[in-house]
Amino acid sequence: MLIQIWNAFPEYSMSTEDAALAFLLLNPNDGSSQASDSIKYYFPNWPDEISGYDAGIAALKNHLSPKLAEAILSNSSHSESIASPSPKLATAILESQKNSEGLIAITIHPDFNLGTNESSADNMVRLRYERALEFLERSNHLAGIGYWELDLVNQKLTWSSETKRIHEVPEEYTPVLDTAIHFYPEGKYRDRITQLIKNAIDKGEHFDETLQIKTAKGKLNWVRSVGIPEVVNGTTIGVYGLFQDIHQSKVTETELQKNENLFRQTFEYASIGMALVGLNGKWLQVNQSLCRFLEYSEAELKQRSFQDITHADDLNLDLDLLGQCLEGSMDNYQMEKRYLTKSGQTVWALLAVSLVKDAEGTPLHFISQITNIDASKRLLERVQDQNERLINFAHIVSHNLRSHSANTALMLDMLKLDAPQVSELQSYKHLTQASENLDETIYHLSEITAMQLETNEHLEALDPWPFVEKNLKLLETDFNAANATISLHCENKVKAYGVAAYLDSILFNLLSNAIKYRSPDKPLQLEIRCQLDGDYLSFDFVDNGIGIDLERHGDKLFGLYKTFHHNEDAKGVGLFISRNQAEAMGGSLTAESKPDAGSTFTLRLKTAPKELQEDSNS
Repeated sequence: MLIQIWNAFPEYSMSTEDAALAFLLLNPNDGSSQASDSIKYYFPNWPDEISGYDAGIAALKNHLSPKLAEAILSNSSHSESIASPSPKLATAILESQKNSEGLIAITIHPDFNLGTNESSADNMVRLRYERALEFLERSNHLAGIGYWELDLVNQKLTWSSETKRIHEVPEEYTPVLDTAIHFYPEGKYRDRITQLIKNAIDKGEHFDETLQIKTAKGKLNWVRSVGIPEVVNGTTIGVYGLFQDIHQSKVTETELQKNENLFRQTFEYASIGMALVGLNGKWLQVNQSLCRFLEYSEAELKQRSFQDITHADDLNLDLDLLGQCLEGSMDNYQMEKRYLTKSGQTVWALLAVSLVKDAEGTPLHFISQITNIDASKRLLERVQDQNERLINFAHIVSHNLRSHSANTALMLDMLKLDAPQVSELQSYKHLTQASENLDETIYHLSEITAMQLETNEHLEALDPWPFVEKNLKLLETDFNAANATISLHCENKVKAYGVAAYLDSILFNLLSNAIKYRSPDKPLQLEIRCQLDGDYLSFDFVDNGIGIDLERHGDKLFGLYKTFHHNEDAKGVGLFISRNQAEAMGGSLTAESKPDAGSTFTLRLKTAPKELQEDSNS
């Protein structure tokens, strides 16, 4: 009976060459047939080889009565005892099944109801049969497949060892027909298995169903149950079948289905364009965001390739990167590119492409994410254009103003030579001062403009500490005159990314400001701390000077020509330039201060890349 199951359902097929159980498979779909060598136990004259479906039919008809052969070929199932031509056996049981695809599986096994007078040949057959059963049992355990049999004549239910294991009951457990149904949770699955068994008994229907059981240990497990009715003379005398543990595969399948649904929803409803693209560039699947962006319907896009709607100036780079993915040098890439919409407009997009491969590493298709950056790209182009115009304007203004300023200063000098007495006039002195201030302002504006243009070209790995020591040395006389106490604390000797001239200028401004704005009532105390702060090197300059009222002046502290004290040499330029220099290097300059409580200026500089750190240390 078990061999019949295995051969009626090819997914469970196994060898029976060394068993007294024979089978014959007839497949009209591909015109093939297959018979086990053991068929000669029952039909000694069976051909050594049969080729094809028709040859199998012919061999069957030659060894069976015409009526039995016709019953096998025409009915969905048949079972009867036959007289065996073999001298070793008196009778055998022949059973056949025809599945929905037309495959006919015929099995023949000994009739063990021979009474007590078994011959030695019968004993040999029984031993081989038992040996086959043991082999099947071991194979079942490895495959997680058990079997079961419902004997309706004797009202007996039998489970194999593997079926018991799946139910998590002990080996000595004896299933009872009335209570076995309780392993199925009440409701959907219990109702379903009840109906399947009823249909098998009443209507002779096979079943192959995925169900859920609750094991003896309380676990909910997925199983596959296959049932085959055994019909004799039109009456179902039993149902037998397979019982397979598919819990892990079902859980995996459910998880895959969940992930697939999540991907499908993400794909379809994503705010950015998404597409599956074939290896030849054809759009295989596109979402609505992409259709709206490119102004094509889904059907229209699928009739095109991405090459058809890519701007000619961007196509070669895209194809080159795509080729590198197919060659295996990379799995993904990203680029900005232009597409041509249905209406003929050129639009900018950020394209991110990933190559999808099968389990063997063979490329299948590409996943493309297409983000609409057209508005921001065009805004950036306008800003860049405006910046370039402003810079050109600044150069022109700076040059023209410098020329006029120089001419004014020259005319004042000539006036002084022609009429020396005018130099004593207050108005002349004011005019001279205004000319000098104008020249200085023009110089500062030119320096700021140059700062924004040239910084990136001069960034390098710098050790800031020697710059601190250098500027302290330059101002040593002033610090001594201020009776200053200076303390230095540096936790990390890390290279910063910057411009040497800017760093020098910032440090000189901060140190000289500590001297300028010291308290007249107490000696100057200055503390310089340095520590690593993530990707930045942070310097704190802490003094006990007169401080600044940030509640009043905080928003103007780093403004151009903003002063907050009455020092004669205060011009409101140093902090403005220092902050611009720090930001031009990718850093920052901030302050904390209170009147009469001192100030803390914090300079943060980006740390240099690792490779530059190593180069500068070597």
